[in-house]
Amino acid sequence: MRTVRNVDRRAAGHTSATVIRVEADDLRSQSAPIDAAGDRLIADRLDALEAEKVMQRALELEAESLGEQHMISTEQLGRIAKEIGVDPAFVQQALGEVRLNPADRGWFARTVLPAPLVETASLQGLTRSDVDASIDKWMTQNEGFMRGAVTPGGAEWDIDNRWTAKLRSSTLSGANRISRVAGSDVAHRVHSSSEQDHLVAFESQGKGPLRSAGALMALGIALGALSAAGVSDVLAGIGLFAAWTVAGVGVGIVGARWWAQGIRGALRRSLTGLVGAAKPQRKGWLARRRDRKARAPGTP
Repeated sequence: MRTVRNVDRRAAGHTSATVIRVEADDLRSQSAPIDAAGDRLIADRLDALEAEKVMQRALELEAESLGEQHMISTEQLGRIAKEIGVDPAFVQQALGEVRLNPADRGWFARTVLPAPLVETASLQGLTRSDVDASIDKWMTQNEGFMRGAVTPGGAEWDIDNRWTAKLRSSTLSGANRISRVAGSDVAHRVHSSSEQDHLVAFESQGKGPLRSAGALMALGIALGALSAAGVSDVLAGIGLFAAWTVAGVGVGIVGARWWAQGIRGALRRSLTGLVGAAKPQRKGWLARRRDRKARAPGTP
């Protein structure tokens, strides 16, 4: 009887183990399609990260087939954003940042001044003509500039050396003029995301700081070469040359970045003043009369 019971127990154990294995196999077989679908979903999401490269290549292929550059309008960008569930407001913001992004700089400029000298501010509730007129008025009356070369979306500004301009700008803005720290190395650009929403950028190429850094570096190298030539010991000469060179490079970079901070602060203060002073331009008497006649009932 004991042997029979042991056999029954082993049989029962084998049966239960078989049932457990069968149930586990069933669960794996049932969950396999779900896991596979989940893997495919994850793969699709990862592939979406490459959408930018795919679209860029598609545009390149189309441009090659047409023999001309493919252009996309802002309206098309807005429709694409809606199709993929992106708020068009963010598209406009990104478009403004891209258009106002400074041009590529050389390795020397990036090494001395890692961050470009650009400050931006928003102007709302004004038409584009009001914004342009406000910038012209601010730069000529408060900053002592005169318009220079026209650039896409803006203009460059040169110092107005006429005594009347200097007197006017000194009276209105005191010692906070951009020209005191940046000279004529100033430009502005405007991106309008709508009829009354605008992003204004004031920028400087940092020509003054970069020139001073280059001069100090060259001076350090020259002094190092003279010092090395004046000693007979080769190792001592190399050490003197390296010390003067490192000193020149260090002083040049530190001085240039300190100067650049002054330029950036002046750009920021100027933009703050512009935002506070910008307002719709008052129309002349004749223009206001034409507007009244246009709004009058019965006017054809």
